[in-house]
Amino acid sequence: NDTPTTEIYTLSLHDALPIWILVFLAILLLLLFLLQTVYLDDIYKAAKKNTLNNANDNVEQILDDQLGNLSVMEQQLDELTAEYDIDIQISGEDGTLLYSSLRMYENTLPKQFYQDFYKRAEKNGGGFTEEIAGDIQRDPFGLFKENEIYLDQKSPSEIAQESMVSVRILTISSTPYLTIVSARLTPVNATVQMIRQELIFVSIIMIILALVLAMVISRLISKPLSQMNESAKELAKGNYDVEFHDQSSLEISELGSTLNYTARQLKKTEQLQHELIANVSHDLRTPLTMIQAYAEMMRDIPGENTPE
Repeated sequence: NDTPTTEIYTLSLHDALPIWILVFLAILLLLLFLLQTVYLDDIYKAAKKNTLNNANDNVEQILDDQLGNLSVMEQQLDELTAEYDIDIQISGEDGTLLYSSLRMYENTLPKQFYQDFYKRAEKNGGGFTEEIAGDIQRDPFGLFKENEIYLDQKSPSEIAQESMVSVRILTISSTPYLTIVSARLTPVNATVQMIRQELIFVSIIMIILALVLAMVISRLISKPLSQMNESAKELAKGNYDVEFHDQSSLEISELGSTLNYTARQLKKTEQLQHELIANVSHDLRTPLTMIQAYAEMMRDIPGENTPE
C-alpha cells in the first residue's frame, strides 16, 4: 500500500490540541496559586520593604530641602505619612527627637532607644530594614511588651501584630540624623484562605472554558486539514481534477492554493508526457513501416531469399 499512513502513537491535532491547552492552563494556574498563596506573604513583605525604602528617600529629600524651616518640614512629613500609611521618627545622633508622627509616644521613648538604633545602623553600613513585633499604633517597637497591665488591655490579634521598620543614617549639612520609618504588617492568612477558595472556583471555570475552546479550535483547524488530506489522497491516485478549497484561515487557504497549483502542474506534466509518447511513436512508426515493406519486397525478389 503506497498510501501514506500516520504512526499509531502519533496523536491527531483534534486530540492533541485540548491536551496542550490543558497543560498550559495547569502551569498557569499553578503559578497563580504559588504567587497568590504560598509566596503571598513574601511578596507582600517585599512590597512593604520597597515602600519603606522609597519613603526614606523622600524623608531624606524633605530634610535636605526644609531642615531650616521646621513647620514646613513637619507639614511635608505629615503628608508623607498619610500618603504611604507609615510612621516616621527622626532624631539626632545623641537620641534627641527632631520629629515623630507618633506624637502620643514621642515623650515616652527614651534617648537610649534612638541611640541603640543609631549604633545598629552604623554596624550595618548606614541602615537596615527588618521586621519587629508589636502594634505600630499602640506600641510601635514593643517597648511595653513586658508590662503585664498593658498586655492585658491588648487583644490577641494586637499582641501578634508585626511591623516592619526601615532605619537609616542621613547626613544633612555635615550633621548625621537617624530616620526610622515603620509600617504595620497586615496578616495575610485570612486573605490566603479567601484566595484559595477563589482559585478553586476559578480553576473549575477555566478548565471547562479551556475544554470548550480547545474543542472549537481543534474542530476549526482539524476539519479542513482532514478534507485536504482526503483530496491529497485522490491526487496521489492520479485524479488531477481534485480541488482544494477552504477559507477557515489564511495559512490553510494558502496551503489549498499551493495544492491546487501542484495538481494543475501535474496534470500539465501528464499531458506533455502523453504528447511526447505519441510523437515518439509516430516518428518511429514511419521508418519501421518502410523497413518492413522493403524487407517484404526483398523476400519476393528471386535470388534474394537465401539462407544467408
